[in-house]
Amino acid sequence: MIGVRRSAQAPRVLMDSGAQNRYRHDDVVDQLMKDFHGKCYICEIDDLQSIEVEHLLPHHNGKYPDRMFEWNNLFLSCRHCNSVKTRRNTTNA
Repeated sequence: MIGVRRSAQAPRVLMDSGAQNRYRHDDVVDQLMKDFHGKCYICEIDDLQSIEVEHLLPHHNGKYPDRMFEWNNLFLSCRHCNSVKTRRNTTNA
């Protein structure tokens, strides 16, 4: 896993309860790209073609809403690593 120095201040859109898909908002993705040096936090690929915002602690489709928009729970991931982690979590649940 890459070393990350996360921005202390979360993008404001995460606090806007009226915003749709706020953890996928451009401001969030842009800040994660900077904080994670444009790399997937798992495989460290640095030429991300399919950027995803990954929740380290799953929110289970809103069952844990506090996890969904928590800045320190959001990580930059490639689609492959995020899907592997998702499959692993659903089979172990």
